[in-house]
Amino acid sequence: MVDEAETKREGKAQAKFFKKVELEFWRVLATIHNLKVQSREITGLGVFSDPAKLRVNISYTDQKPVMSRKEKIEELKMEVDAGFKSKKRAIRELNPHEDEELLLEEIMEERTVFVEELDVENDQDQQEV
Repeated sequence: MVDEAETKREGKAQAKFFKKVELEFWRVLATIHNLKVQSREITGLGVFSDPAKLRVNISYTDQKPVMSRKEKIEELKMEVDAGFKSKKRAIRELNPHEDEELLLEEIMEERTVFVEELDVENDQDQQEV
């Protein structure tokens, strides 16, 4: 499984790099915008006062490691086995778009073993022949 701390460290390092690049991108875009407005290729919009001094608020959401379905199942199984989570909640997490009650019912039906009734008297008669 991917180490979450390592993923966060890598994400912070990338964010630091991309913030600089993204700021430069917006400054170049603002310069192009001003040129297009001045040449009347864009109408009805104002110009940026000084694209070189443009300030942009850039923030990124925390990245979470992506788990495969198999890893997610293993993690949920450990939580259920340890008593940290109910089977119902685990099923809901694995199948968020399905009704967990119906799904639980279906699972229980599949696990139910049906035993046929044996006719003991006829079985003994056949063995004596």
